[in-house]
Parts: sequence; structure tokens; C-alpha cells
Amino acid sequence: MANFGHTSRNVTTTFALPNSHKVYNITSPGTANTEFSQVLTGHVKKLIIRVRGLAKLQYTFTALESGTKFITVRAATVQAIDGVDIISGTIYMQVNAISQVVEIEEWT
Repeated sequence: MANFGHTSRNVTTTFALPNSHKVYNITSPGTANTEFSQVLTGHVKKLIIRVRGLAKLQYTFTALESGTKFITVRAATVQAIDGVDIISGTIYMQVNAISQVVEIEEWT
């Protein structure tokens, strides 16, 4: 992480900039509501996820839970996770339509 700072009225704020950016375009299986996954790079600081089409996405960070304990990303919306440090992990997903492209952007 690159750092830069700003001082104003005796208050110093330090910002951490991401070192790298990665994009994943994952095509879902040919069957709707079937779990698939993507391994993330270590130390993810920000994650953005969406479906390119008009399908609903369900995701979680625990295998076999994308159909029971999940976060929903409605069609035509974006989910952002910021201010975290995902040291290592996999995101597990499913969509309610066949062969949809899930776009994930990560910053480390």
C-alpha cells in the first residue's frame, strides 16, 4: 500500500492507496442456482461485485452456503465491500439464471 497524508488544524489523516487492481469475469454454470466460486488474491482491501446481465446474485464467503446464508445483489445493482482486509479467501456465488457473467473487481 502506498500512503499519503494531509494535515489540517493539527489533525493528520493518512490514506492507504491500493497497490494493485484485478478484474475477474466469471461465467456461471449452465444451471441456475448452482454454486460456483472464485479464489481472491490475498489482502483484498476493496471488492466490487455485480452481474453483467439481469440476474440476481447471491454470495457468501463460506462454501455450500450461497443458497442458505448469503448476501443478495439485485439485478442491475453493484455491491461494494470497502475498508476490509480479506487476508485470504474464496467467494461463493450463485445466480438465478443460466450462463451469467459475474464481474468482480478487487483492490489489494
